[in-house]
Order: sequence, then structure tokens, then C-alpha cells
Amino acid sequence: MSNLRPIITICGTTGVGKSKLFIELALKIAQGIHGWRGARIINADSMQVYTGMDVITNKVPVAERMGVEHLLMDFKQPGEQYVVGQWVQDAIKAIDETHRMDMIPIIVGGTSYWIQHLMFPNRLPTPGQTLSDSVTQSIANLPPELLELFNALPEHPPSAASHPQDAMLLHRLLTALDEPVAQRWHWRDTRKVMESLRVIKDTGMAPSEIIIEQSKTALIPRYRTLCFWLYAEPSILNERLDARVDDMIKVRKVLIDRSLPPPHAVRLTESSQGRPTNQPCSRLVILSASISLSDIKSFMITSLLQSPPRRFLRPLWSK
Repeated sequence: MSNLRPIITICGTTGVGKSKLFIELALKIAQGIHGWRGARIINADSMQVYTGMDVITNKVPVAERMGVEHLLMDFKQPGEQYVVGQWVQDAIKAIDETHRMDMIPIIVGGTSYWIQHLMFPNRLPTPGQTLSDSVTQSIANLPPELLELFNALPEHPPSAASHPQDAMLLHRLLTALDEPVAQRWHWRDTRKVMESLRVIKDTGMAPSEIIIEQSKTALIPRYRTLCFWLYAEPSILNERLDARVDDMIKVRKVLIDRSLPPPHAVRLTESSQGRPTNQPCSRLVILSASISLSDIKSFMITSLLQSPPRRFLRPLWSK
């Protein structure tokens, strides 16, 4: 363990205080603690890798970063696929570069399974040439509709908001192939459902089989890691998140994301009855000043919960 190179990781849910901690920590290290020249931040948030969407992903503004360098942020286009294996390889390169500069890498983000796979190698599924017995049997028992779907999985997960039937069909397929893992994911979480199905197709094993197999071997760390896992009481966190959304709206005034392709964006306008309506458009714009703050907050919160980042849920307007 003593021969492993050091890193710092900061994990935790949205709004728990990761950004404030990592900036203060980086500035403290820059004072020459233990001989390090400073620290660099490596982003581990699966949403913040994408350009634009600064408001809805709550990126720390450049002016508030106090000169601390941020890596693996704002370098992918919305809609571009970027998965855990790619991020791990990019993060390793960034860590190696940071160590060569006699600086400490601080890996920060809410996508905890990215950080887990960085800390512990050989845990990502590897491609397989044959199907396991259980997967073979499950595929043989699939009804024609699900078999056809399995043989021709869509390139991108369907939107649960605009194509709920497709989303539910995907979840039915996963349930038929690996019920224990299907029970972990809500049918609306099409990204995770699709990832689990891709694991089955790529490895020939059910994800639950892989989990059981990996649990039999000891975890061997890749780095000597100081890990901060931040926690806040729900009552405190809820107030903080509510205040954050208020700040997003009051400070920015207008939420615009020009990067979204037309099929996946929503324009907020007013109907003749004075209620917001949603129509497809080429970008997301909050237009009407008379739309209530609570309506806008509902839209932003549901958008934050939806994945992948190029898609948005239909706002949960109250009638």
C-alpha cells in the first residue's frame, strides 16, 4: 500500500458541499503541505463532462474556482456517449500527468460508481465469447417481442417521458433476463436499464452473476486513497437544495441550453388559459415572466433527475 501513489476523492450527493470542500482543500495543499506544489481537480460528475448546461448541472463558475485547475469538464458534446470505462482511462491519464507535476489529484463528483472503478481496477465487465447457462436459458424463454428487442437494442435509451411504452418494454426485457438487477432500477431510468442489457450482450453474463463472481475476490486498490464521503441530514440538505434552485433562477434569470437537439428540448410558454404548455423547439428557454417560480423549479428538478443528459422529462405541471 505504501508504494501506491496518493489521490484524494470527494463523493456525496448533490448539494452536500463537495465544491466548497475541494476548493478549500486544493488551496491548502498549494501552501506547500507535505511538499506538494498544489492540487488539480478531476471531475467525476457524469453530467459536468458535457459542454453547456452550466446552470442545470451547477458547475462551479470559473470566477469561483480560485485558480484551481479543473480537468475532464466541459469537453464532451451533449448527446455524445461517454461511459465509465472511457472516464476511468481519461482519469488515469490526468492523474499520471498531475503526479508528474508534483501535484495531488482530487477526484470530485457525485457519480460514485465512476470513482469506485477508478479506485479498484478489474471490476468492469469484460467482453465474453459465450453465453452463461442462465442467460442462454433466459433468452430461450423470451417471447418473440422481447427476443426481437434483445437482438436489436436501440443505440440510445428511449425517453421515458416521450416514449413510456418503449421504456417499459426495455425494463420487461431486463426483468426476463436478470430479475435481481431489474429490481434495482425504475423503469423510467432507461439509461441504467440499457447499460444492464448491454452488459448481458457484451459479456454473455447477467449483471447479477458478475456481481456474485466479483464478490469472491478481494479488492486491490489502484491508488493510496484518502476518501471523503460527505453526508448531510435530509432536512438540512432539502433546504439547501431548495435554496440552490432559487439561486439558479434568480441569478441567471433565463435558462438557455443551445446544445440540445430539437427532439429533446422543451419551450415553456403560456396557453390561452395562462398555464404553461410545452412544445418542441431547438433550445430550452424560460420565456414568460408570469410562469410561477414553483413551476420552473419543478421543471429544473425533474430535469436534474433525468438521464442521459441530452434528454429532459416532461415538466410535472400542476393543473
